[in-house]
Amino acid sequence: MRFTSSTPGGLGWLAPKSMNILLQEIGEKTMTCFTWLHLTDLHLGMRNQDWLWPQVQEIFFKDLEDLYKKCGAWDLVLFTGDLTQQGTPEEFNKFDEFLNEMWKYFNNLGFEPKFLSVPGNHDLLRPQAPKKDILNQLKNWSHYDYDWVREVFWDENESDVATRKFVEKNFENYVAWWKKQSFKPEGLKDGILPGDFSVTIKKGEAKLGIVGLNTSFLQFTDDDYKNKLAIHTKQFQKVCDGNGPKWIKQHHACLLMTHHPEEWLDGESKTHLRDITSHSHFAAHLCGHMHELDCRKYTKVSEDTLWVWQGRSLFGLEYFKENQQEFPRSHGYTLGKIELSEKDEGHIIFWPRGFSLLDGQWEIDPDRKVKVKLTDEHTNPTKFKLGCSYDKPDNLPPILPPMPPSNLPQITSVFIGRHNEADKLKERINSGGIVFIRGESGIGKTALALNVAHSIHNARSFPDGVVWIECESRKYEDCIRETAYSLLGDRYEKRTVDECAQKILNYIKSKKCLIIFDDLDKSVDAEKELTNWLKKMYQQLKHSCIVVTSCHILEEIQQILQVKELRLLEMEENDAVDLFYKLSNNNDRKLAKNIFEQIGKHPLMIQIVTKRADKLDSGSLILYAKELGSNNSEERIQKWLQSSYKGLNKDAENLINKLRGCIKTRLFKKALNSPL
Repeated sequence: MRFTSSTPGGLGWLAPKSMNILLQEIGEKTMTCFTWLHLTDLHLGMRNQDWLWPQVQEIFFKDLEDLYKKCGAWDLVLFTGDLTQQGTPEEFNKFDEFLNEMWKYFNNLGFEPKFLSVPGNHDLLRPQAPKKDILNQLKNWSHYDYDWVREVFWDENESDVATRKFVEKNFENYVAWWKKQSFKPEGLKDGILPGDFSVTIKKGEAKLGIVGLNTSFLQFTDDDYKNKLAIHTKQFQKVCDGNGPKWIKQHHACLLMTHHPEEWLDGESKTHLRDITSHSHFAAHLCGHMHELDCRKYTKVSEDTLWVWQGRSLFGLEYFKENQQEFPRSHGYTLGKIELSEKDEGHIIFWPRGFSLLDGQWEIDPDRKVKVKLTDEHTNPTKFKLGCSYDKPDNLPPILPPMPPSNLPQITSVFIGRHNEADKLKERINSGGIVFIRGESGIGKTALALNVAHSIHNARSFPDGVVWIECESRKYEDCIRETAYSLLGDRYEKRTVDECAQKILNYIKSKKCLIIFDDLDKSVDAEKELTNWLKKMYQQLKHSCIVVTSCHILEEIQQILQVKELRLLEMEENDAVDLFYKLSNNNDRKLAKNIFEQIGKHPLMIQIVTKRADKLDSGSLILYAKELGSNNSEERIQKWLQSSYKGLNKDAENLINKLRGCIKTRLFKKALNSPL
């Protein structure tokens, strides 16, 4: 599959000059910004989506990464309905899986936004056999003869309203899912209908108010509901402590979320919506449902501005029917940002992104089908009146540049000590060139490299990307193509591997990036080929750095290149004791030292011994450690190796396999004193 984007250069893409200037100006003014990702209409659970969506999800995540580089992290993900196709618990579980994957991706980029949603008409569980009187009342909701139905429904003093209970029953699955949602912010206030809410998002002294209102409660059949749906000002008042305008004025800016746009509301409800959004109550009204992008900017008599932003379906129906003909449906999403710039004034900006299927392949570009002009992929900043005056704090820190793009694996194992080695490695990486981390299997090369790489990534020292390539059991071509994909967004499958390697070299000339090749010596055939490639790359490393972890350095590399080598040996005693404490939950320092006398301070050997700490008392654990380092018979040692094999990591397994072939009398000394 080919990933195509208007963004040149994949992970190493630099923002256009105008965007850099914009970010610089924001930094100089130390503006407070609220940024959100607007998604809508995923319809998870739709027929054929199980094999179509994974294709799109990959490029969606990649495009999010590119957008993140241009605009920085976002504070919120706002979903305006139709999360699922039929509103079943199974579909909401699938949606949670989608969110977990997305948040894992955000965490790798270095931030964790909050999540908010309103229900769509596909998020309610459609009733199988509704009572005829209830069905009749709700289907005739807008008819003038049924005004009593509306009055009773919205009367909060009426606790036993059959139509409202019917609506609440239909949204039971959505409400149950929402209660368990772990990414939502604190301080949410519920309203009259399921899915109604308000919340305040704070950044220092700045406050963003968000109101979500349910417009889907009448659409519980497949009938045409255009101009028939409802919303009421009472919903707005209820979630805002009984006084919507007062609540609005306690915030610097506010956003409104509904599933349906105004066109789907009946006449009375259109009036209610205009009442809700009047008098500069909201900077933008975000909605969905139509699966097509539509945005409108209303400037009222008072010169107040309201954006209505109807988002594209993230990935709903691939085709839609009109007059018995099928038409392809495009997909997309939008990033929005509010800047609190002046005392009584803010600015709002949108970055619309569009998916399209061309020649059988998905592409993502700035969505230029939008009805307003885009400059450098975003709308021009639009002024709006703040809900209350904003006094910029004198000590507001400048906005940090965006986190560099990265594919670093998450840190999953304990990392203790190695402070001196970590400082040396950071110093050598920041000075550029090629750095080798050398040491025997299990000594901690990968753990050190990964922890330092995360630290450097968080420090934003290499703005054009931090790339991690796992070489173990892989071929040279795979390593090169993954490097190209991580840096340039393309594996260049139709090019030779040499052409692909040259693309990387050309890119590195003018960029500052960090590439880590982990376990080079454990590759299938990559060691010699990558060594030759490193010779070429060395001449191009003006600002970038290459880190290699390996048990040894090829002699030709050492002779030809000015390689900076960091040799890892056994741990310092205090660090080894801390590792023993952590893995064994035993704080007996004397016990730890007695064990080190038997097996040394090799981190992997400490791991192997502490696997027995919960099963043996202190005396037995020392004997066990002594047994490992003694001249016991090969049969007994092999028995221990077999029992210790399960549950260990890859390095541990490799070490044990090597130990099995060692001479019995010097089994561990030989393994621990020479590279494997």
